[in-house]
Amino acid sequence: MIPAANDPMQSYTMNHTDGVQSRGGQTYLVVHHARMYPAAPNNCWVIPSVDERLPLELAPSSRDGKLTVRVLWLGERQAAAEITADLAGGKRIEGRADGSGDFTVEASEPGRYTFRSEQAEKVAGERDGKKYTSILHRTTLVVLIVREGTGGLANLHSAPAAKVADATQAIQR
Repeated sequence: MIPAANDPMQSYTMNHTDGVQSRGGQTYLVVHHARMYPAAPNNCWVIPSVDERLPLELAPSSRDGKLTVRVLWLGERQAAAEITADLAGGKRIEGRADGSGDFTVEASEPGRYTFRSEQAEKVAGERDGKKYTSILHRTTLVVLIVREGTGGLANLHSAPAAKVADATQAIQR
């Protein structure tokens, strides 16, 4: 189900602790965060207040056919953060945020845009009898883009159905 822009929720969030995993010689507690913004008139989304933000937040904004995602770790901009973006047309882009923590892509096609990033936090602990040296926060952002100057979800019907499918699949990647 794709929520409509007139839904009382401005965004939908998910937090899930996956468990302890090893990668590159490090042992992490992996925690997934996700936020999904419904289709909104003129692609304007309400960014959560500070007390409602995810620890690793990807905050979207749209202007002139471009979609910019700001990477925030505990509210601070993250220059050079690694980001993977899956665009509505099916193209995947991997890159880094600029010096202001912003990552911008062309967003001229209506549909689903998905962004992923991660941040390690040096906090040691134990979960389910397994020790870890850091917490690896993985975050996913899903936004639905409509044609600018039009109003809402009805304009997504011009995009193929696969591009506006249930955002849950994108969050689970």
